Amino acid sequence: MNWWQSVAPDSLQERLETRLLVPLLVLFLISGALSYGITRHYVHQVYDRWLYDSANSLAQGVRAIGGRAGLDLPGVAQAIFQWDDDDQTVFHVVGSKSGYIAGIPEMPRESSAPEYFRNARLFDAPLRGKVVRWAAVKVELPSLGEQVTVMIGETTSKRRKLADEILLAVWIPQLLLLLLAG
Repeated sequence: MNWWQSVAPDSLQERLETRLLVPLLVLFLISGALSYGITRHYVHQVYDRWLYDSANSLAQGVRAIGGRAGLDLPGVAQAIFQWDDDDQTVFHVVGSKSGYIAGIPEMPRESSAPEYFRNARLFDAPLRGKVVRWAAVKVELPSLGEQVTVMIGETTSKRRKLADEILLAVWIPQLLLLLLAG
């Protein structure tokens, strides 16, 4: 008896199971990859819209104060705005004439191909060794002839956690279905 005959399945059922296992595994991998991409896309959208809303909310406080551009944001409001249990939230406000106005002093380096959502530019830029997702909006101050850029950034921990939770919720039933089909 040859080696290949001794390891070959004996029954029709074993041969069918062996032949179905590979397509089922491939189907699981394709489904998992699609689930991963779709999940990341929608999680990204949800948090980008939060950044968009936050940047526009912060932009509401940009005013001409004492003949120059300023940010009217009380300390308590800033603390509430930046509080987050999982991620670090920061902002940077800079005027075309006034220069640095408020927030962190470091200006994020915008990518050459930002994404756009309504009046905001969205991009990833590192800050202090961490990946940060940024939303930037422009505010015109015609009385000063100045344009102010308001940027808000957030580290991406919550995004990753939510995507992982959704993927587990999708992949575990898929794996169970694969085992059941096997």
